[in-house]
Amino acid sequence: QNDAGAHARSETKRLQQLVEVHKYFSDQGRPPMVVNYADMVWNPDYVQRELKKYLPCVGDLDIDYQPVLGKDVYPGNHMKIKSGVKSYGLSTNPWDCCRYKIGIPGKNRPGQCMNQWGLKHEKEGLSGPIEKLLTKEENQQLMDASRYLERLSLARRA
Repeated sequence: QNDAGAHARSETKRLQQLVEVHKYFSDQGRPPMVVNYADMVWNPDYVQRELKKYLPCVGDLDIDYQPVLGKDVYPGNHMKIKSGVKSYGLSTNPWDCCRYKIGIPGKNRPGQCMNQWGLKHEKEGLSGPIEKLLTKEENQQLMDASRYLERLSLARRA
């Protein structure tokens, strides 16, 4: 449980850092865009349109891009990419893999992770509810950071 607890605390800290980065840039008058990873995977066309609106000078964004081993991905960088974002989303059931319920972007119906406060990662030996791995204060910090970022994600803003 020590490794799992350390991982949970590390993830909480990462979310808190993202919140601080967002607040910093927002205070500078440059609020960053927050994109839910699940929206990128399972609503890629929507995310692509929103990115183009937010970054009009970005040029072409190829959401169908397939990375090439030896060109984009090298064995030495330990990336395990086998497909592009869109093809991965089309080939992976969000409920079966992640207990994720797809939302409807633009209709104020964002997706939901139905196992939001649970943690299961077989490879690293993590399992069980995250609440049991963190103190009450750490749980509150995790929920606060998660809710802050969720409120800002593309699907929620639409």
